[in-house]
Amino acid sequence: MEQQTYQQELKELIYSILPEIIEKYFREREKELYSISLIERLIRVEEELKALRSDINYRFEALMREMDAPFEFLEKRFNFMQWFIGICFTIIMLALTIFNFLKF
Repeated sequence: MEQQTYQQELKELIYSILPEIIEKYFREREKELYSISLIERLIRVEEELKALRSDINYRFEALMREMDAPFEFLEKRFNFMQWFIGICFTIIMLALTIFNFLKF
């Protein structure tokens, strides 16, 4: 009988203290879990920013390549014209030189 009352009192004591302890434990764990979720969110945001930066760099480089294409075409054309004019000038000068020597 005495042991039963002792157990009953112990149960009542435990049941009266246990909710406070559990509540305190969950409050502390909640802060910890919240901070962990914040860290995970920060990591995800950093990864997204990294992905955005690489995407923007890729698009920027593609834009520079697209803008360079017409200029490369013009550069090739001017290069061809420069060589053409140089060769024509050389041929004309050779012809004039040969005609000049043949007159004498």
